[in-house]
Order: sequence, then structure tokens, then C-alpha cells
Amino acid sequence: MPLHQVGAINSCPIGETMPGGKGQENVSSTVENCASASVVDDEISLLDLLLVVAENFWLLVLGSCSAAVLGFVAAGFFQPTYVSKAVLHGERLLVVGGKEVPLFSPAEVAQLATSAATLSGAASALAQTGFAAEAQGLQAQAASGSSSGTVKASVVRNSPSISLEVSASNAPAAQATLQAVIDALLAQSRPQGDEFATLQANLQRDMATLERSRAIEASLAQQISSAGASGPQAASAYGNVLAAITALSASVAEQQARLQGLPADSVLVPPTLPQQPAKPKRALITVLSGLVAGFVLLLWVFVRQSWRNAQADPAALEKIQRIRLALTRQRSVA
Repeated sequence: MPLHQVGAINSCPIGETMPGGKGQENVSSTVENCASASVVDDEISLLDLLLVVAENFWLLVLGSCSAAVLGFVAAGFFQPTYVSKAVLHGERLLVVGGKEVPLFSPAEVAQLATSAATLSGAASALAQTGFAAEAQGLQAQAASGSSSGTVKASVVRNSPSISLEVSASNAPAAQATLQAVIDALLAQSRPQGDEFATLQANLQRDMATLERSRAIEASLAQQISSAGASGPQAASAYGNVLAAITALSASVAEQQARLQGLPADSVLVPPTLPQQPAKPKRALITVLSGLVAGFVLLLWVFVRQSWRNAQADPAALEKIQRIRLALTRQRSVA
């Protein structure tokens, strides 16, 4: 039983009995009457609340609408943010001898997309196309080493694809910035500097060796096909040459793939041109402004009505005066 009902029952004259020895029946009847009175009090309290809302209906409606309009207008003064998106295939596998050799993994490509080298290369390209502000943003992210900034890269769940996002103050700038980042990413996926020179020299050497091995293989095959050179020594030499050709072919294919890096067809979805700003969300700001204002106004209306009711109640008025006196004493002590 709620506490206010218990209080109401305790305030009833249960101890009084009717003449004729019917005290027990009187007690039961009194308890039922008190419980019924408590339910009526609850209904009256609910009606009072509804009455307060009805009396302040237009205040609540107009206040909420005004706050929603102000939120909508204020959102127009915020700096808009446009987001361009692209999707890349971030996995590169090379089949060597029936086995897949991973050259790039999606996680490595995502990390490379936000590396300082990639962002600096993209910033240099952007600076030459007139997007100076976006170039400065890329340089700042490259200097901080953060993976969350103007450029964001993430691995798509359960997929070898990479999702790239770039934020900018306008749609063309966002698209151009993301394109510059992708170009720089493809360039950084290829060997640079001394590594490129060494790999290129090794590739030329292995290709020359492969050509000589193929010439030897053709010569041995011709010798073996003749009746006079079909002994076990020639067959063993021929097998060794074939093994060398297989190993050299795999090495040449791997080095060529590393020199190529990520191919241009790795871009599955090119940078998009955003049609609407991603931020600020004017609709959301408008709705939240109206809801918050309505809640605050409703709370203020209930508090104001409670204060008025308290002033009309002598017992509550005495408590209010004691509260004021206590606050006055606290101020004087402070």
C-alpha cells in the first residue's frame, strides 16, 4: 500500500466504536472509507496536473515551437562539414607455385592511408590545385600522427575492402582531397628511393637469369630428345634447370607485383561528391531544441503551481518561511 494511503488510514478514527458492541465492524468500515478517500485524492491530484497543463497549454506549445525555430536558425550559423567517401580493395595476393603470397593486407593499407608520408604527398598535390586550407589540414594530421582527423580509414567488417572518408568545408574540396589521398596512397604502396632501385636491379638480374635458364632448358630438351643423350645425367640436369626456372619465375612475378604496388583498379568506389552536409544536422538540432524547451517549461509550470499551492497552505507556508530563514543564516555565515 502506498505511503500516502497509509497516512490517510492512520489519520482516520479507527479507535472509535459504535454502541452495541460493533467496534470490529466499525473499524473495517472506517478502513474502507479511508482507502476510498485516498483513491479519490489520487484522482484529484491527477486532475490537478492535467488542469495545470491545460491552463498553460499555449505557453508550452509556443515556447517549444519558438525554441525549435531558434535551434533551426542557429544551426544555419554553424560551419558545414561535407564528407566524401570511397572504397578500395585493400588485399593483394600473389599466387606462387599454387600458394597465395600476401603482398598487402587490408589493415596495412588502412594504416598506410593515414600515414605521414601519404598525407604529406596528398597535401603537396592539393596545394598546387588551390585547396590550401585542406592541404594545411592534411599537414596537421600528418604532423600529429593521428589516425582520426581530416582523413579516416577503416577496414570493412568481414571484407578485404577499405573505407576512406575525408571531411572538408565544401563538397568539391572534400572530393578533391580524397582523390589526392588515394593518388598518394597508390604511390606510397610502391617502393620508394633506395628500395625501388634495389628491387629494380634485382628484377633485371633475375629476368636475365631466367632468359638464360630457358635457353639452357630448350637446349637440354633438344639433347634429351635425341637418341644419344637420353641418359640419367642429362635428365637430372634438365630437372634442375626446370626447378631453377620455376623459382626464378616466382621471384620475377613477386618483384614485379611489389614494384607495381596497389593497381589503379583497386579503387572500387571513387570519391563521391556529397550533396548534403554531414554536419550540422539541422533536423536533429531543431527537434532536440523543441523537446528540451518543452520539458524545461513543463517543469517550470509544475514548480510554479506547487509554489502557489504552498503559499495557500498555512503549514506549507510555515515551512517556506523556515527555509528562507535557514538560507538567510547560511548567507550571513558565509
